[in-house]
Amino acid sequence: MEASTRFIDTEELNYEWHDVEIIRVSSPLLFWVRLRNGEENLRDLLTDLATSMDQKGRHLSLTPRQITEELLVATRYKNEWQRGEVVEVDLACGRALVTLGDLGLTRWIPSEDLYILEEQYQQLPWQAIACGLAHIAPPAPTNKWPQKTRALCRLLAEKEKGEMLFTYPLRPGAALVELDIHGPGDEEMAPKIFNLKEELIHLGHIRADQKITVDTFPAV
Repeated sequence: MEASTRFIDTEELNYEWHDVEIIRVSSPLLFWVRLRNGEENLRDLLTDLATSMDQKGRHLSLTPRQITEELLVATRYKNEWQRGEVVEVDLACGRALVTLGDLGLTRWIPSEDLYILEEQYQQLPWQAIACGLAHIAPPAPTNKWPQKTRALCRLLAEKEKGEMLFTYPLRPGAALVELDIHGPGDEEMAPKIFNLKEELIHLGHIRADQKITVDTFPAV
C-alpha cells in the first residue's frame, strides 16, 4: 500500500501566528503541537475510524509478512483508534516501530495489533508538528538537555494552548518557532499569557543565542 498521508507543510504556515495546542513536550528544542483550526477534522476522522474498525476491523488484520516500512496502519493507543506509519519491522520479535503521526509518538507495537488503514483515512495530513524554539541554547555547553530543564518545559507547556509563529520551517511537519503560552486562569482573572522562550531565560534554563539552533538533544 503506497502511503498518501503526508506531514503538514510548515512553509505554508510561515510569517503568521497560529492558535495551537501543545500535545507533548520533550525539551526546549523538541515538542509537538496541533493546529487548533484542524481539531474538528481530526476529531471527525478518528470518530469515523473507530466506528469502521469496530464494525469490520477483523477483516482488516495484517499478517506479519504484509507489514512493511512506510505501510499506513490503524492501531489502538490508550484504547482509542489512531493512524500510524510503519518505520521499522522486527520480524524476529513479531513487532513494528510505528509513528502515530497525529500524536507525535513512535512506539513498538505487536504485529497482531496492526490493521490496514483504509484509503479514506489516509488523506488528512498527520496533525502533529514537531517544533523547537528558535535562537536558544543551554546556559552552559552540553550535548543533552538536563532533566530539570525538560521537566520544567513539560510543566509550563504540555497540554496547554497558545499562539505560535513558525519562524524557520525545517521540513514538512517540523519547524523552529516562537511560542506564547496561554496558561490557566481563574474565575476572576484572564489566562496568563507568557512567551516560553522569555520565561525559560528568566528562570535560567536557557539563554538567547544568535545561532538559529544548536546541537543539544533531544531536538527537532
